[in-house]
Amino acid sequence: MKPAGIAISILSLAALAFVTQVEARAGAVPWFANLTAIAIVALLLTWWLVRITPSWVKIVADAYAVRLLASIDEL
Repeated sequence: MKPAGIAISILSLAALAFVTQVEARAGAVPWFANLTAIAIVALLLTWWLVRITPSWVKIVADAYAVRLLASIDEL
């Protein structure tokens, strides 16, 4: 999933940069909103590159597995 998340983030950044450039040249008003979207997508890309690691996913998966097994005991 990590490569897909990174690829989607990079493609989104490129598309948003292109749209922002076109709107800025045309004098369109909402181009500033695109800059905000670029910042958000850049943050998501950074999140994928820095935070999402195999060890981090394992910690979350193990916590989920413990809860799942506990619920089976209750059934």
